[in-house]
Amino acid sequence: MVCVTGTYFVQVGTLSTPIIILAAAISFEDMAIMILFHTIDYENDKAAIPVKKTTVVLLGQEFAKYYVLLLAGMSIVFFLFLMIFYHPIFSVFSVLTLASYSWFVTYDPFNPHSIIRSTRIITWSIIFSGLIFAVIINAKFGAMIVPVAVLFWMHKKFGKIKKTKDLSVFKEAIEGLKDAERKIVLAETNLIE
Repeated sequence: MVCVTGTYFVQVGTLSTPIIILAAAISFEDMAIMILFHTIDYENDKAAIPVKKTTVVLLGQEFAKYYVLLLAGMSIVFFLFLMIFYHPIFSVFSVLTLASYSWFVTYDPFNPHSIIRSTRIITWSIIFSGLIFAVIINAKFGAMIVPVAVLFWMHKKFGKIKKTKDLSVFKEAIEGLKDAERKIVLAETNLIE
């Protein structure tokens, strides 16, 4: 909420009711996505010592899903309110948020693949709605599509650590650290003598 209202305030010097409602709508959807994604870590968070007190751990996986649906539903209501009472341009967010709601409804909180798939689709619908909204406001913002696509490609190509079954790299790194530690201990004992 602070990102939307803060950015608006810095640029305009004031806040208005539609901006606060827009910030709340976006925040509700963002919270829903974050809680949905924390569902993947439920078992590890619950088994951690001390237990990580995430919303999902406190509510349990099933009730956390209902909370996610409540947050996403509130987002839809706020976007529809903006569309009806302030400006039809908010219909972009209303339509795409309604569409992504089906992914909130259908994800299985006990299936990591379902959670990841739903989160990915919902995230893309949010990016897509933001780009459409920006282009409707000013066609020049259409140029943002290229950097978004390039950055996504770079993230997919270079941004993730490759999974490897070959642990020799890690073993070599650990041996290197142990060797460096031995050299430091020897150097310290030589300094003392």
